[in-house]
Amino acid sequence: MTKARLSFLVLCLFVSTVVPGQASRPATGAANKSWQSFWTQFSRAMNKKDLVALRSMMSDDFTDNGGGATASDWVKGLNDAAIWRDHKASVASGTRPFKYEGRPTRITKDEDYHQLIFVFGKDGHWRWAAMMGD
Repeated sequence: MTKARLSFLVLCLFVSTVVPGQASRPATGAANKSWQSFWTQFSRAMNKKDLVALRSMMSDDFTDNGGGATASDWVKGLNDAAIWRDHKASVASGTRPFKYEGRPTRITKDEDYHQLIFVFGKDGHWRWAAMMGD
């Protein structure tokens, strides 16, 4: 084998182990089909301050910008009026696609205070997975 071919083979093996895979097209298609329904339910729950519904739409490994609270603990803290106002404003800003761990993901467009991150899970359901910002 020539030196060039051997180098190419080694490069291909290296790239295949280092470069993360992309979300599969079927997962992306399913995510796109189910997004609007999820977003409507989530927005409604946020506007009604429905803690039970919001908790059911959260990932169990919810990340609150390093705060360390569990998803259940975090929902219990939503009783503050300022938090509701900020969350409603974030939801009202809409969402855009976001790159996160090679999975279909969306993030709210609000950049004033915080952004809400939603991830399409391997189980085929969207979840509120994280918050990012101040």
